[in-house]
Amino acid sequence: MNLRDQILGATDLKTASVEIEQWGLEVPIREFTAAERDKVVKLHTDEEAFNAALQTIVIGSVDENGEGLFSESDVEALSEKSDAAITKLYTEIIKLNGLSSSQEESGPGKPSETIQSSGESTDSCTSLESDATQS
Repeated sequence: MNLRDQILGATDLKTASVEIEQWGLEVPIREFTAAERDKVVKLHTDEEAFNAALQTIVIGSVDENGEGLFSESDVEALSEKSDAAITKLYTEIIKLNGLSSSQEESGPGKPSETIQSSGESTDSCTSLESDATQS
């Protein structure tokens, strides 16, 4: 197998599990592909913060086979789940993907950091302030 085939065939996305106490479950998560990371950064630039967080969970949560756990049609149902559970899942997905620098929380149920278009983090998912001119 040549180098190109080895690179393109490599399983290179990190995975982890997040214990969600409220659900009594461990939820598998995985690293974003390059295309997914771009989409998540754009979501956090263009979307309302809470919707961007839910979309991030849809992209980063996987089932026991590594396939997407949730779909776009699950976003509304996810919005009705425990804020603490959603916050923990979102925060761990962001952390696995290297999109945050600390694990401090700004308050109960508020993800501590969120993505700007520069790829840097800010302090609150619910009060997203991003300058679209940053790159």
